[in-house]
Amino acid sequence: AARAPLAIANVFLRERGASLDGEVVARARIGGSLSAPVVNGQVSSSNITFRDPQANLLLSNGVLDASLAGDRVTIRTLSANLGEGTIGVTGSIGLSNGFPADLRIALRDARYADGQMFAATVSGDAR
Repeated sequence: AARAPLAIANVFLRERGASLDGEVVARARIGGSLSAPVVNGQVSSSNITFRDPQANLLLSNGVLDASLAGDRVTIRTLSANLGEGTIGVTGSIGLSNGFPADLRIALRDARYADGQMFAATVSGDAR
């Protein structure tokens, strides 16, 4: 298994002051060619934190459990706390041909406030 800090992504987030913390663990086999790679395996993470002060957004206690099969990522669990509630995503994303996705988003008492004039608590499902 390969482990990597999620903070590697901070180089892309730094400009807006955002940050990502946690560790990802990948168990994968890579085959195919450079022009058509084939990846099979699992990716997991826990205790993920995403902060974006510019958007006044904090996602905490995040969890990821996903599998890789050929040209598709299947997300079994991707969830985090948002305020006093949670946000969760399940489904799949293709890794070719425009990244086709079939995702389900579940919000349970997820609370967001921009810190100035907008606040909302949301529960519901979207696809």
